[in-house]
Amino acid sequence: MYVATVTHDIKSNTLEATWLEEVQDTDGNVVELKRVKSRNYAQEQKAEFETDVENGFKYTALANW
Repeated sequence: MYVATVTHDIKSNTLEATWLEEVQDTDGNVVELKRVKSRNYAQEQKAEFETDVENGFKYTALANW
């Protein structure tokens, strides 16, 4: 599972992270990317975001949190 996208909604000043997981066939080839988690964070949840998202501090800095 890895973070695929982080989106900053400027109007609400929130960050949304989406995690994907690779689904492989029997030969180990990636056949699908499956969304496994999506979460929206408010500025008050900065610490949670930075814990959940690798290098999350980069995104919170860009959002000016």
